[in-house]
Amino acid sequence: MNVLEKKRVLIVDDEPMLREILRDLLEFEGALVGESENGRSAFDLYRKEGFDAVVSDIRMPGGDGLELLENLRRLDCVTPVVMLITGFSDLSHDAAYNLGADAVLSKPFDVQELLARLSFLLSGYETRLSIVPESTSAAELKVGDGVVPSFGRGGMFVPGCISGVTGDQVSFSLDCPEIGGRIEGSGIIRWVRRVASGDLREGSGIEFRFLKPGSLQKVLDWNQRFPKCAFIPDRIPK
Repeated sequence: MNVLEKKRVLIVDDEPMLREILRDLLEFEGALVGESENGRSAFDLYRKEGFDAVVSDIRMPGGDGLELLENLRRLDCVTPVVMLITGFSDLSHDAAYNLGADAVLSKPFDVQELLARLSFLLSGYETRLSIVPESTSAAELKVGDGVVPSFGRGGMFVPGCISGVTGDQVSFSLDCPEIGGRIEGSGIIRWVRRVASGDLREGSGIEFRFLKPGSLQKVLDWNQRFPKCAFIPDRIPK
């Protein structure tokens, strides 16, 4: 089943050629595509027509991607937003996830990865996290005693966990009193902060890819209580 079939996806970028490439790519997958050249016009179009997902650049004249992300999250806390970040962006991956992005890809990005991330995010929260992964190569997440993760809509921040690298698959089994008990499953490291800065502790942001049934229910309950929390938080809340 093609998850993208008939899904409405809004592309936001000030480069016409890139919009054309993304439009052709998504339409080939059966998606219904809208386009905008900046964040402000994109937000107006989103409010008028509604979309199932948004793919946006960061740097654009006339309203950048960060402004769009903030506006979207004030209006809608669940529509997947994929941010495309260049090496010159002032926004780091961890900050983008904390502000509400559901996926962050660096330009130039792999089109197949973009399709895979969109398909995953559009497959439905409970559905996508209940599928047992085929790969058994995930490394066990090593954390110290007393480590308390901070949970978001799509993952968790694990303070002090800096042994892995971005893209690593990991399995975990963590005691999490904040969320109601032990959480077991697997995920992907999306960012690593190796040096603390201000109130930002060193640690890793991990996206959930599979949760065992009892763990999935705990996270679903958490999301109902805090629907506007970050996708992956970048800190332990005060």
